[in-house]
Amino acid sequence: MKSWKVGLLCGAATVCGAPSAWAGMSCEALAGLKIANAEITRAGSIPGPLAVAGPGGKGTVNVPFCLVEGISHPTPKANVRFEVWLPRNWNSRMKTPTTGGYLGGVPYTRMAEDVALGYAMVGSNLGHDGNADPRWDMDPDALAAYGYGAHPGVNKAARALIQAFYDKPPSKSYFEGCSGGGRQALQVAQRYPDLYDGILAGAPSYSYPDAIMQILWQQRIHKPKSGKDAPLIPEGTLAMVSASITASCDARDGLKDGQITDPRSCDRDLKALQCKAGQTGDCLSEAQLAGLAEIYRGPHRSTGEALFSGPQPGGEHTWNLATGDNGNYGEFFGDVVFDNPKWDWRTLSFDTDYDKMRDKLNPLMGAPSPDLSAFKARGGKMLAFHGWADHLVAPTSSPNYYAALIAFEKLKDAKDIDGAIAKLTAREIAADVAKPQAVQDYFRLFMVPGMGHCSGGVAPNHFDHGANAAPSKRDADHSAMMALERWVEQGVAPERIVATQYTGNDPANGVMRERPLCAYPKMARYKGSGDVNNAANFTCGAPDVKNLTPGPGDMAQIKSTLKLRAMLGPKAQY
Repeated sequence: MKSWKVGLLCGAATVCGAPSAWAGMSCEALAGLKIANAEITRAGSIPGPLAVAGPGGKGTVNVPFCLVEGISHPTPKANVRFEVWLPRNWNSRMKTPTTGGYLGGVPYTRMAEDVALGYAMVGSNLGHDGNADPRWDMDPDALAAYGYGAHPGVNKAARALIQAFYDKPPSKSYFEGCSGGGRQALQVAQRYPDLYDGILAGAPSYSYPDAIMQILWQQRIHKPKSGKDAPLIPEGTLAMVSASITASCDARDGLKDGQITDPRSCDRDLKALQCKAGQTGDCLSEAQLAGLAEIYRGPHRSTGEALFSGPQPGGEHTWNLATGDNGNYGEFFGDVVFDNPKWDWRTLSFDTDYDKMRDKLNPLMGAPSPDLSAFKARGGKMLAFHGWADHLVAPTSSPNYYAALIAFEKLKDAKDIDGAIAKLTAREIAADVAKPQAVQDYFRLFMVPGMGHCSGGVAPNHFDHGANAAPSKRDADHSAMMALERWVEQGVAPERIVATQYTGNDPANGVMRERPLCAYPKMARYKGSGDVNNAANFTCGAPDVKNLTPGPGDMAQIKSTLKLRAMLGPKAQY
């Protein structure tokens, strides 16, 4: 990290100031610690403050800590750069935040926030630095590290360092990530269930090839010929559509308050917005109406067979329909699936290429299995969240995973489980999801009205979930991570988490509104009196059962997830 001063870090041959340790080895001595399949490159005491910056974020650490750098080798040629931060005021917990997308970088923002709270922090670059150049994905070792192999080796090295420095292991270990980080969260629960006691998974792109195909589906409709095309639907028009849907759908949850609690109740028929003769503003052309309908519908074959779900209505103002060109998603498919950096993703066939994408990418970086048996058996707890206005990872994919968990528990002992999966109906799934389920003993989902991809939006979206922390609200009632800790350590399962909306989405501007997020499938219900901006005036009530019925794209995802129950992929050598 360029901002570090050389004198603050000590290598094996460097003399530093007075040794510091909790009860074991000095910080400086950790530079010589021997760990299988890893090497420690530097270690030194940091008195603070220290400014940190890199591809994974930036921040300032104001507490004294021991900083250790190292490299893990999940395969002989893979190099995963990692850092372990060991605070003097250790709270006995280990925590691993991670980045999303294709970003390779130590997540310094979260590392700096939480080492000050006493956590031993662990972060890595997942085997490559940055994401500006997508060509890293043509290195099979870097790809394997990013895909599935980085975390177990880094976890092992971190535990060895913690044991050596504090002379005891961590009492509990936690993992958190959103988007691609949410995918990693599900991966470690499925593939490496012994690594973490509690996992926070945000907007998890666990059906990874499907999620990326959905992004490309949207952009091909929006800019069908090239990234330089004029968009089918300009940003201002998308905002108008969002405002119109919100106005018409807002009160369906029993309260007109400028936000939609569950957009599955909204009408997607936008013909009322069709331009009349001579009208050019605040309306939609026939082509725009048709394009929106296809985006909502989600990817499907030319036969009409649904493949995956699309975004939900009401969140159009958050859409960025240029990510196929600007997010390295198209390039990634060309590199990894077709071994052709010049491949044009707009030539992709949803008839012939879709299955090829799944077959190639799911074993490499997917996390679709609903079999969390090993994680559950060792007492692991997972808290997931997803914004209803997310357009990058289809919002219903998280309720679909919850439904798949329920169906797996129900069918796992069937003599012909695949035959039973084929017979599942949308009505049966909705009925099961509506009932209390044992799945909630180890998995809880919180859907966030109005929130976009991992953060932001027009409704309360701050609940200390990594991407959108609210420093003044770090308690088990307002913080997803603190609620997860209480669940793991005290056995108190979270029924609700209060989310905060700040004026202008900036905590410095003061609180605008607070609302409870409810453990799915329950939803926030107004008690009928009191300030609608006060969370105390809401309860977590029964859902609208009709909203629980999965559509065609949702059913395709649920059944695909169940069919991939044994697909845990290759393991790293650890």
